[in-house]
Amino acid sequence: NEQLSGLATDMESFGESLAKCEQTLCEDPDVETLQNLVTSLLHETRHARDTNEASREVVNQLNSEIDTLRGAIEQMSEEVLVDSLTGVGNRRAFDLELNKALATADAGREGFCLLLLDIDNFKTFNDEFGHLVGDMVLRYVAQMIKRSVKGRDIVSRYGGEEFAVILPYTEYGGGMSVAHAICDTVANKSLTIGKEQRSVGRVTLSAGMSEFKLGDDAASIIGRADDGLYAAKARGRNI
Repeated sequence: NEQLSGLATDMESFGESLAKCEQTLCEDPDVETLQNLVTSLLHETRHARDTNEASREVVNQLNSEIDTLRGAIEQMSEEVLVDSLTGVGNRRAFDLELNKALATADAGREGFCLLLLDIDNFKTFNDEFGHLVGDMVLRYVAQMIKRSVKGRDIVSRYGGEEFAVILPYTEYGGGMSVAHAICDTVANKSLTIGKEQRSVGRVTLSAGMSEFKLGDDAASIIGRADDGLYAAKARGRNI
């Protein structure tokens, strides 16, 4: 700010000098006065040129600092929306993306499906093997879900051991296919820990799905998916 203020003062001074020279010329000066005037103008012009170069350097420096700050802000914004444990979106990210999907669907541009996925019997992993293994299970499930969906699909940790997936451009049948694919992908691998490759058993998921209906809000579409999830738990899980 001090640099910019100094530059502004210098430019203002140059403008005042030009105004004085103009006034002197209007007074029909003699030769000596004209010579002094030219000398003064040359001096002021050189000073203005130096000031202009200095201002350009200051502006370039400020632009560089602005770009650095913008990058830092963007990175902070991204980090605020990422679940630190699993690397997928957090609940805040889910809420934002769901509202975007609802607004787009309401405008008639595209429908979507919502999946809720819950790790079956997750408490047993923590009780039998400890919370570090529980964390490993959460990371494993998050990565398996990401591998099972397309790039445009949005994966978030909904809360605890529950995940949510928003599937744009997807109708009910397609959403069910994705749900089954995710459950199969997770269940078809046995997790092991430590150098001894000790098995912690098979991880399974229960899933509930809802397709957007005209007039839906966040509560209604989440509610239907949640009902489906509880029905899957009641039918024996891993479905």
